[in-house]
Parts: sequence; structure tokens; C-alpha cells
Amino acid sequence: MAKQFKVLVNTGNAQSNQSLDVTQGQGAKGQPLRIAAKVGAKYQLQELDKNKEAAPEYVKVKRVGKNLHILLENSTEADIIIEDYYDVMPEGYNGVIGQAENGNFYEYIPEDPDVKGLIPQLADGGQTVSVALGGAEVVGSGAAVGVLAFNPLLAALGLAGAGAAAAAAGGTTATTSNTTIGSVTDNVGNPGNGTEALANGASTNDKTPTLTGQAPAGTVITIKDGGVVIGSATADANGNWSFTPPAELAEGKHSFTAESTTNGVANVSPAFEITVDTIAPQIAITTDKIALGSAETAAITFTLSEASADFVAADITTTGGTLSALVKSAANPLVYTATFTPTAGATSAKISVGSNQLSDAAGNANQDGADANNSVALSLGSAQAKAAVALDPISGDNLISAAEGAQASLTLTGRVSGAFTPGDIVTIRVGTQTYTTIVAANGSYSQVVPMTELKADADKKVEVSVAVKDPATGQVSTVDNSQTYTVEGTPNSATALVVDLVTGDNIINVTEAAAPSTAITGRVTGVFAAGDTVTLTVNDKPFTGTVNAQGTYSINVPTTDLVADRDTKVEASVSATTPTGKVTASASQDYALNNEVSPVALIGGTSTGTAIEDSSAQAAGTLTVTGAANSANNVLKAPTSLGGQYGNFTLDTTTGAWTYTLDN
Repeated sequence: MAKQFKVLVNTGNAQSNQSLDVTQGQGAKGQPLRIAAKVGAKYQLQELDKNKEAAPEYVKVKRVGKNLHILLENSTEADIIIEDYYDVMPEGYNGVIGQAENGNFYEYIPEDPDVKGLIPQLADGGQTVSVALGGAEVVGSGAAVGVLAFNPLLAALGLAGAGAAAAAAGGTTATTSNTTIGSVTDNVGNPGNGTEALANGASTNDKTPTLTGQAPAGTVITIKDGGVVIGSATADANGNWSFTPPAELAEGKHSFTAESTTNGVANVSPAFEITVDTIAPQIAITTDKIALGSAETAAITFTLSEASADFVAADITTTGGTLSALVKSAANPLVYTATFTPTAGATSAKISVGSNQLSDAAGNANQDGADANNSVALSLGSAQAKAAVALDPISGDNLISAAEGAQASLTLTGRVSGAFTPGDIVTIRVGTQTYTTIVAANGSYSQVVPMTELKADADKKVEVSVAVKDPATGQVSTVDNSQTYTVEGTPNSATALVVDLVTGDNIINVTEAAAPSTAITGRVTGVFAAGDTVTLTVNDKPFTGTVNAQGTYSINVPTTDLVADRDTKVEASVSATTPTGKVTASASQDYALNNEVSPVALIGGTSTGTAIEDSSAQAAGTLTVTGAANSANNVLKAPTSLGGQYGNFTLDTTTGAWTYTLDN
């Protein structure tokens, strides 16, 4: 029977540690255990059949590209592949360890006394090397604390000092000729006021972390941060040393090295890097609406000042409604979004995140719960009133005649209707030029534009937008519209088209939405012929009519299509008859929907239930359709029954009653 093993991945952070199972010969079946290498991590091997689940005494290793392959006992192919091991690990770092039956942890070293067989020194594409447990002793966090002397190969490799003579059974730590930084410990803000070993490259909010390591007994170790000496320590009789900076470290990255000198030869440890970060993360909450109708929802955005691995929906406090699942932006990991849905009958809502709800990589918790931008308040039951802007036809008929074109300028006019505040800013764009004016108390606005700009505009379209402020809620939104015009070169040679306002104020209210159809009117100007066809596009559907001798037209459009149109815009074109053939002119008219008018039907009622075999064999409920204009046209439809693997679903489309019955 194949032996069972386990790989414990220790990163120094409990949240990212892993425990992975692997079977002897798994690689030969094309199913090796693949593990992504992490900087400074230790990979502890366990043989589950052994006493205390001790490590296997021998394994084989091989370097293939950037990956480390590990073959368990009697395996011919790699059972474990640590991917990118030689890309992310510090130079000279041995991350493969095991626990001996004496309870101590040791690295694996080659059976053949050749330093090139050490795991950090393996050559890409080289032969498979057999390694045995018995190298440097390490602690559970992966920090080196000494060198085990029971393996005689250490002396041959020059890895053990002359005093290395302890027996494995005794577990005594011997001295070493190497100088190392085995661990850097965070001593601040941990559970139970404990300490936490940091992985190489980790972040910490401790400005005076403790460094420990190994050096020849009695030597003085100089500790440097980058190229700056920050203190010293002395190795004890067992070669252990410890150092805590006497002064607080600055915010930012730090690279520590330990250096000792023996017989005039300096021994410098590999660098151990950390980032000091004591700045607490912050969060800002925004909403796309501050007033909601009963059938509306709001998009809530949470923006963090820095990345957090523990920000979840449970950190958010919500009253007056519910939030959908919290979604992290794929484009920006600092941004999260959720949808707020009001509770029936609620008149107000609040979404907030208090202090100590999320933390950054260094362990700092947010402390900004009292900040104004850590919450948003919503008014429920009465959504922001709607507004619309109209732009009058350019020069009155969207046709700048040869005579009008000779003038120095032209005055553009229009009006804003619905919920606006006098003084709201109107922005008018003609070609590459932008003009601003304000809305008068009666909703009107005007702006003088040079004729040269109108003639030079490549697409012959004037666009207008208004930042309207709802006088009741103070919420600001943008409404826009446009007019397409024609510039006549010679008299009586061009055609233009006008689409009138969809309703008197260009806002469809609930009464208007209930009408079966709405007449869309307008006129063709310039050169045309009675009977020319005008085509309207609403809700991606074409509707056609003809022009009379005076150039006017009227086309009935189903109001449901006006309500359902995604961009609430009527688009129009005319194929006009001219002495030289057919000419096409186009126009459009934007409009708005009143708050009470919903573009879609909402299905409510009881939509879930529980059916349990031999117990509650049937679930039941009632569905309703609400919230849409022309609600008589929005009803429940077939299928009225649906067979499944375990039961049958039935629906009464008249009453909305449904049942699901198990086939017991």
C-alpha cells in the first residue's frame, strides 16, 4: 500500500498557512502535488505512518527550471513540485524541513558530501539528489536556530563547527560558523499580547521588532539596516543572539543583515526584509442615489485606502434595507460594490463601517468609524424627482439657410423641466467649443454661439447637458439632449428633420405611461415631398409614418416601448425626395420617466419554500407582479408546470399561487 504523507506550508502567517496531503507514487500517475512557492516559507514533510507523524528520513530532490521537484520513497517521478521555488526564495535559503522523533525540526542535506547537492545549490537540469534529515535545526516558524550534529556529513560539507558533537537523541544544539538572521518577530497588537514571526518580505506595525539568529559563540554581531549600523548583539555559548532596535524604525521598507568576524573573516547573513507600516487603513462609502423610491435600488461603493484581506460583508452595518453580496473590483482591488435594497415601509436607511472592522497587511485596524465619509444616509419612499432638458431646433427648424448662415451668430435656446434649481449650470457643446450658461427661474436658458463654430462643427450636432439639483433632496444629477442640424450651401437645396418633445414637459408621468400609445410628432423642413417616409426607432424597434404637404408627421408608438427604451431616446430619420434624388436627414429627442414609472416589472411574493421527503412533501407560495407601467400587460406566463428529477412545479398564472410536490 502506498504511504501517505503531508506537506505543512508555514509562511509565518496563520491565515496563509496550508496543510496538504500527498500519496507516495502520485507523481507517476501524472498528478503531482503542486505548491506555489512563497518568500521565506518552510515546507515541512510528514510521514503519517510514523510515530508523532515525524518526517521521512530520506527524499530525493531535483531542480527543473525554477521549480523544486521532491520524490518520496521509491518514487520515480516528482510527487511534490514547489513552483517558482528558485525564483522567489532568497539565495542560499533551504525551505524543506522535517521534524525528527526527538521533536526538533531540521533541514534536509545531501547524503553525498557535496555542497552542490544542497537544495539551494541544485543546478537546473542536474541529476536527482538524495537528501537526508539532519541539516540546520529550525523552529516551527522556519527560523534557523542552530545546526544538528548527528549527521557526519555536515562536517564534510563545512556546515558544522568544530564543537558540533551532540547526539540526535539528546537534541542539543551545536555552534555554527555561519551568521544568520533566523527570525524577525512582531511584538505589537497580536492576540493575547503574544508575538508573531514575520516572513521575509512581510509587513508589520511593530517599529521595534525583535531579530534573532545564529553566529559563532561569543562573537559580536553587527546589525545593519541597509548600509546603516543600527546596533549590535553578542552570540551566547550556543551561538544564539537576539536584538531589538533601541530606536523606532521609520515607516517603509527595511533590509536587515547580521555580520560577524571570525579569524579576520567577515560572515554576513542573507538580507531579511520587512516593511514597517503603522498607518491605519481608511474606508470611504459613496452611493449613486440619496433618495430611493420603494421599487428602486442604490449602488453602494466602498473605497479602501490600502488593500485588506479581511474586509467582508459582515463588517458593514446596514439599517432600513439589505445589501447584496460584496464584490471586489477586478480592475481596482481597493474598490468594492454592493446593491442596497430598501425594506418595505422603511423611510430612511444608513450604511456604515465602524472602527476596527478591517485591517491591512501589517495588522493595522481602521480607526475612522466616526468619519463623515464612513457612512451614507438614504431617504426612502420618495425617489429623487426627475428632470429633463430640451434644446429647441437650431434656427427654429434645424436648417441653417444660406441667409441665416451669413449672420455673425445664432442664439441657442431651450428649457429645463421637472425638478431643477434656478442657477443650475447648462453646458453646450458645438464642435470643439464648450459654452456655459444658467437656468432661469422659469426653466429657460439661452446662449449666443458664433455662426463660424456652427458651420465648422463636423457632425453638425449641438449637445446640451445640465447638472440639475433636486430642490427637495439636494441631490445633483445630469440630464442631456441634442439637436442635429443642416447647413444649406445654396438656397432651397437641403433637408432637415425635427422631433418634437415626447410629452409637454418631456417627462412621461404615470398617467401618460398608462396610455396604450403615444403620438410622436415633428416636421421635415427644406426640400422634401409629401409622402416621404419618416422612421422612428424606439426600444430597438422601427415605427414608420409619412410626411404631409406641410412637412409634419405623427407616428403612434406603444407607450410600453417608450418606457422600456434603455436610453429613453427617440431616434428619427427621413428619406426625403429632392430634385437630385433621395436625401437622408436625422434627428433625436431625449426624454425622462417620472419616478412612479418603472421600466420593468418586479416579481415579488413568496418565492422560496422547503420540501422534505417523507415529511413536508410540498412547498408552496404566491408570486406577484408590480411596479411597471401598463401592469395589465405584465403578467405571469407559462410554463405553468415543470417536471424535475425529484418532483413537479406548478403555477397558477391568474392568482400567482405555486406549489412544488416531491415524488415520494
